[in-house]
Formats: sequence, C-alpha cells, structure tokens
Amino acid sequence: MIKIEKKLIKTRIIAVFGIFFLSFPSHFIYNLFPNILFSFFFPINESIFEHLKILFTSTIIYGLFDYLLLKKEQIKVNNFSFNLFLSSTLSILIFLLLYLPIYYIIGEFLPVTLLLMLLTYSLCQLIAYYILNTKKIPYLNTLSILFIILIYLNFIILTYSPPKEDLFKDPITNTYGFKKEQIYP
Repeated sequence: MIKIEKKLIKTRIIAVFGIFFLSFPSHFIYNLFPNILFSFFFPINESIFEHLKILFTSTIIYGLFDYLLLKKEQIKVNNFSFNLFLSSTLSILIFLLLYLPIYYIIGEFLPVTLLLMLLTYSLCQLIAYYILNTKKIPYLNTLSILFIILIYLNFIILTYSPPKEDLFKDPITNTYGFKKEQIYP
C-alpha cells in the first residue's frame, strides 16, 4: 500500500507540471486555428474570463494522459471523474481568489501570473490526491461528466454573449467576447 501511495504522489507531482506545460499551447491554439470549435475550449481574447479556459481545459486534457499513466503504473484510484471535475473547477476558483486582488493592485505581470498558476495547479493536485484515495462514490463520478459539459456550455454562452464586466473585457482591444472578425478577417 505504501508503494502505491508513493506512486500516486509521484503522479500528482507530474500532473502539476503536465497541466502547467499544457497551459502554454492552450493559450495560443485558438490564434493558430481560429474556428468555432476551438473557441469553446481555448481563449479567444486576453480577458481574464477567457484565460480561465486555459486552467479548465488544460486540466481536462491532462486528465486523459493522467488516466493512462495511472493505468500504466497500475495505481488503483477511486473517483477519477469526480477528481477531474473538481480539480478543473477548483483551478478556476483558486486562481481567481489569488489572482484578482493582485491584478487590481499591480495589473498584469506575467511572472506573477505564471507563479499563481503553478500554485493553483499544485493545490488542486493536493486535493486530487485525497479525492483519488477516498471511498468510491459512483453517482458523483457519473454526474461529474455532466458537470464538465455544463461548465463548457457556460464557457460557450459567456464567450459569445459576455456581460459588460471587467472580468470579460479584453484589455488590449477594449472589447467583450467573440467578434466575427476573429474567424473571418
């Protein structure tokens, strides 16, 4: 059992860096391939809201690799889907709680933002460690898939019809949400 626990800890550390490194291409995918499908999952502008997609989607995408890694290492875990839902959702909440006060005081400062992302992913994987070791909760695992879909539906709605709030404002263009020119120049 101790050997499995060490393996699980190791996979959580790998997950922190895996998700963190997936965040970089996630930031640019829509710019490289501007299409409606990618606008659902990746940021279409520089608003804080759009960048939350990076946290959520990077965690979800890494979850696919994580599942394979856990299987390869023969680590039996519980509540994988619930873990994926909770860690991706908590990444948004934790990041906003850490980031917004700093942002409103000093503005955007990339090294601080990256450090906060790393801290956020670390906290989420610490929580993930405990969720994966908790007694199996079947109905939560099933519902978690539905919750992930619902969060993406919210991302889609708020990308195409954002409220006129600071969180949704692109500080570079002073616009909100999706603009037709982003796909059809």
